[in-house]
Amino acid sequence: MKFLKILTVVFLMALLQSVNAQVVIKENIELNTEQMDRKAKTADELGFSETMILTENLLFIWRRDVFV
Repeated sequence: MKFLKILTVVFLMALLQSVNAQVVIKENIELNTEQMDRKAKTADELGFSETMILTENLLFIWRRDVFV
């Protein structure tokens, strides 16, 4: 019975960690989207092409994934 209680606690802790990770991932996606939108708005104001904006965003995502 004690083993079952320990197993339940471990399962609940893992579930909580998973939920926390999902929240952090969602917040990061929203933040990255906001940053890319600001870059696109600035690029539009400066007259950059859409290809340049796309390239900049892809580099930003690549750097974030590689160096984080």
